[in-house]
Amino acid sequence: MRRLIFLSFLAAITGILGGVCISYFAYLPSLTPLEYQGQDYWALPTRIYSEDGELIGEFAKEKRWLVKIDGIPKHVKYAFVAAEDADFYRHVGINLKGIVRASLVNLRAGKIKEGGSSITQQLAKNLFLTKERTVKRKIQEILLALKIERYYTKDEILERYLNKVYFGKGVYGIEAASRFYFNKDAKNLSLAETCILAGIPPSPNNYCPLTNPNLAIERGIRSLNRMREEGYIARETVGKEKENIIKRIKEITTQGRFVIRTTINRASYFVEYIRQVLEREYGYNLLYQGGLTVETTLDLKMQEIAERALTERLSQLNIGRKKEKIEGALLAVEPFTGKIKAMVGGSSFSATNQLNRTYQTKRRPGSSFKPIIYAAAIDSGFTLADIVIDEPVSYPGMGEGGSIWQPKNYDNRIYGRVTVRKALEDSINIPTIKILEKFGSSRAIVYAERFGIKTKLFPYLSLALGVFDVSLMEITSAFSAFANGGVRTKPYGINTVRDRNGNILKKYVPLYTPVISEETAYVITSCLKGVIEKGTAYPFLGGQFDCDIAGKTGTTDDCVDAWFIGYTPNLLCGIWFGFDKGIKSMGERQTGAVVCCPVFLAFMKEALNYVPKTSFPIPEKVVFVNIDRKTGKVLPPETYGFPEVFIAGTEPKYEEEKKFKVPIEKEDFEEEWGFN
Repeated sequence: MRRLIFLSFLAAITGILGGVCISYFAYLPSLTPLEYQGQDYWALPTRIYSEDGELIGEFAKEKRWLVKIDGIPKHVKYAFVAAEDADFYRHVGINLKGIVRASLVNLRAGKIKEGGSSITQQLAKNLFLTKERTVKRKIQEILLALKIERYYTKDEILERYLNKVYFGKGVYGIEAASRFYFNKDAKNLSLAETCILAGIPPSPNNYCPLTNPNLAIERGIRSLNRMREEGYIARETVGKEKENIIKRIKEITTQGRFVIRTTINRASYFVEYIRQVLEREYGYNLLYQGGLTVETTLDLKMQEIAERALTERLSQLNIGRKKEKIEGALLAVEPFTGKIKAMVGGSSFSATNQLNRTYQTKRRPGSSFKPIIYAAAIDSGFTLADIVIDEPVSYPGMGEGGSIWQPKNYDNRIYGRVTVRKALEDSINIPTIKILEKFGSSRAIVYAERFGIKTKLFPYLSLALGVFDVSLMEITSAFSAFANGGVRTKPYGINTVRDRNGNILKKYVPLYTPVISEETAYVITSCLKGVIEKGTAYPFLGGQFDCDIAGKTGTTDDCVDAWFIGYTPNLLCGIWFGFDKGIKSMGERQTGAVVCCPVFLAFMKEALNYVPKTSFPIPEKVVFVNIDRKTGKVLPPETYGFPEVFIAGTEPKYEEEKKFKVPIEKEDFEEEWGFN
């Protein structure tokens, strides 16, 4: 009776196949996706690497690495054959026994419940067909399997199957599954690990070890037993390997291991920045399915240092804050190329905190903008030894609503006669405004644009105090001109992009913009070294470094924003702190020096171990003259004084002190000394 039923079903299936083969055969798709495995027809993730080759991120619809069959151990091949299609090496593409068995199950169930597909059929289905369970699709699947078997060897088919099959959790292919579940390459899979993976494909969501470990154990042991039944392993091996299956599944479901294994959580703000660049240049499909390999400029060691330094400072600043918290950002750049070496866009990157404050927000730079004003001043004829009077000033009609504008110094002190150097080193507001007034706001705007400031600026004297909005990336890029001999570099994060076959699609190169002369750049750098050695940053950074280093603090009114931009010849770092929303003070005396300099110190102290420690090169057309720091006057020869830097031809000359005439009349005094 059973034999009669079997023959009846076999005849029915043969009849159906014979009746529709001709009609369906003409509409079968091309086998091109099989021929071009690893190329346009296979969705591969884009992988992002640091400059030293560490994987830091990936973007994909399907997580997959392609492997060759000769790189897969025999026990891996045999496990999948035993579990999925024992007659794989004997049939011609379809497993008649499997089809009959599935047909009986489906007949009893009154619906299509089981497929009975061979490995070749599964490959055909995964590559060419929908997942619908209909007679038409099943016939197409069978015909495609027969066609595939005509053109490809068994190992070629198995290789493509193992690279295509789904293992749950967005993971496709044996190599990706091996890395995902066991953190190792497929070539290093143990027998127990292989059996676990071989049990997943029939129902990846149900048999995934991370979601249903007990079912996964059953499936793994079933795969092991099938290998024994097919003669691939010895009977005495089974007992020990069963224990190993249970042990490995318990290990991979241990709390915490899942997150480490499945999430690439390195330099999240930077990786998202790179994603946006790639999608803009290459489009969504190529980004998520094209298998691009992206080598970035990121230095992973510096990135980790930056994240640690910023996170620790944010924790300190936010002690006792329950609602809105202070945020911060850090950007480190190689000044002579523009390569981004570290980028931290805020506190912990998450679904609700992805705003990258290095370039997606703009805030007032405050005094960190002053070096650009002073660069324009130097080019307009000022020297660092010139004297400016710091005194109360009023500007009718320049205040809010046309009122009188009465700018103040940060500490409300009046310093009297100060040199241009002191005005910049100590960030004194009123002398800076007077200097800007002398050479003109319009000229300052031209310089700001040269330095890469994109915000539309207006010719007001308040420019001197940085009362417009910039991003951290903009102001950091601007400072690259001081560090790089007057040439600004544009920050960028990608070295090369390669296609899935390793061909270079694009090689990114530095973008240079001449801004000021190397002499002017050196003069300003000399002042900014003074900021650290004796100026506003001295309490936090003075005497802390064994190399040339320069920088500038920045603070806006009421300590709403705090900045510090500092650099050596080989590393440039910009830092910002403040609240995300509204104009809200961080607290009394929370200045750029107080808030930012501790982060700069923590970062640069370690990061400078990974770059050469060199001095700022002195241009040929720069001279040093001994002056009195208080008066700015040249001192007599062989007299100790401060060696001030001048662009050759602008340096003052020593003049002997004039003597009073005796007797002297009032008119003579006024004529001699210029009083009136």
